[in-house]
Amino acid sequence: MISLKFKEMFYVDYSLAYAIIKQYGITDKDKEKIEKMNMDPGVRKAIYEILKIA
Repeated sequence: MISLKFKEMFYVDYSLAYAIIKQYGITDKDKEKIEKMNMDPGVRKAIYEILKIA
């Protein structure tokens, strides 16, 4: 978790991904919902990493 906090501080994709997760209440079971969202691939990858979605 420490490395994830480090990434949030220095990488915009991780900060934005964390904000999206909080705002939309996304969980690890919302993979289909994430796929339907129009977003940058880097942000989508960060969301998957934060939520530990394969």
